[in-house]
Amino acid sequence: MLSSCSDVDFNDIASLRSILTDDKHTRIEGLCSEHLFMEEIGSLLNPIVSDYWMSGNYHQYYLTRFVTDTQNRLTENDFSIFEKFRTMNIPVRIVYYDESRKIFLETFYKKDKHKKYTKPTECEFKPLQELKDGYCDEERFNKAFEFLLSRQNIKSVVLRRLFANHIMDNYSWDLDGFHITKNKQIILFEIKHKFPAANDTFGINVGQANMFRHLTKNNIKVIHTILLKPRESEDISAIDLVTDSRYRPTSWIYTLFDYSKLILVEKAAPEKTQLRGEKTIKYYEIKRDRFKNLKILGIPSTSIQEDIYRIAELIQ
Repeated sequence: MLSSCSDVDFNDIASLRSILTDDKHTRIEGLCSEHLFMEEIGSLLNPIVSDYWMSGNYHQYYLTRFVTDTQNRLTENDFSIFEKFRTMNIPVRIVYYDESRKIFLETFYKKDKHKKYTKPTECEFKPLQELKDGYCDEERFNKAFEFLLSRQNIKSVVLRRLFANHIMDNYSWDLDGFHITKNKQIILFEIKHKFPAANDTFGINVGQANMFRHLTKNNIKVIHTILLKPRESEDISAIDLVTDSRYRPTSWIYTLFDYSKLILVEKAAPEKTQLRGEKTIKYYEIKRDRFKNLKILGIPSTSIQEDIYRIAELIQ
């Protein structure tokens, strides 16, 4: 296991591939689903701002913005998000990778007319518990890796996973994408790919549900989107939904997050669905009929922005 970024050869594909095998294959497939969402829906809501994480709990949350490259400037939309969370008394941290020193640095955003940030300091590079045997299916991982290699900057993908696994706290959630309207309304997208359980429900992590509840109380709209598997099977990956005609057509479905939609009975997630298999994860259920169709995968839509604004109850 890695002890620092100095051990990583970012110019060697085999080295980068090896780092991604520290994650479950379903986590890498999740990155593919997020990319598909940005291609099919996010590109029509330009701009979508990503690389945000939340950690903590309802007593105190923390927001982190990860910047993969010091040349990537923060945008006006980033500062709108920073200001929104600052008014919610949520500290805002910016983490970026210093390539020359091969370390992650952190700074905190502050509202000051003379200075916006605290002095950068080095982040602790935390050890990662080894993944249990069988948690990374080689065939499914290879499909996802080849997909990402063909469509994304693989170095940036690896940096994001190094950041998530070695810098972020254990109880953290990836905020998949923010969209900010012209009227400064913030919409957060949660992106998954899955099939409903036998009782026709989907699961949502209890901690994540509580975090979404806190965001919605502060007038941040949360839209939960799922790339729906056409049938229940452990063998169908997000990549198959795109490349294998046997699994088409399938759809993106959505629900506007509302805590009252959840069945508030905590259940324990099966070990195979847990992040690394070492902790019991609690979840709530939400019925499949709470979701509606957004669009068919692979079929262009000219009304996505209007549809999303209607979903977020911004237009009638």
